[in-house]
Amino acid sequence: MLKKVLFIGLVTIVVGMGLVIPALAKTDLPPSATPTLTADAAATSAASLVVTPGILTVDGRSMPTVIMGAGFPEQQDIAILIHAGGVVSDISYLMKPPAKANEFGAFAGDMTLFARMYGRKLLPPGVYTLSAVDMDGNTLATAPLWLVEPPAEE
Repeated sequence: MLKKVLFIGLVTIVVGMGLVIPALAKTDLPPSATPTLTADAAATSAASLVVTPGILTVDGRSMPTVIMGAGFPEQQDIAILIHAGGVVSDISYLMKPPAKANEFGAFAGDMTLFARMYGRKLLPPGVYTLSAVDMDGNTLATAPLWLVEPPAEE
């Protein structure tokens, strides 16, 4: 429940910033100098992808991670890919629930299996890129993920 509340708060902030920042823009320009958005430009807002936490300590235990996105077309199915060592793998099936934009173009899902991938030596420590793609394979947004080893015990 707390995750849903935090997600709704994050989406509200992201959407609110998109609505507030233009309102804060200087408005004393003549109408001919005021930029306007065409219907096409307004309909294609930039999508964003966030992985939290973005830095995971890979110690073999469960590493709770949330993958969130906003700015996607409403009700769009989204695949989450990880780019690792020149190989791109679809990890969508590992998210709970699967990534699908809601009526506001946002989604969030738990991804707790990074520890399992690390334990099986599928993901060594390093920086990876996660991509949100549509069902045609078009990249809509990317986010970094950094896996680090735990500090050495003394």
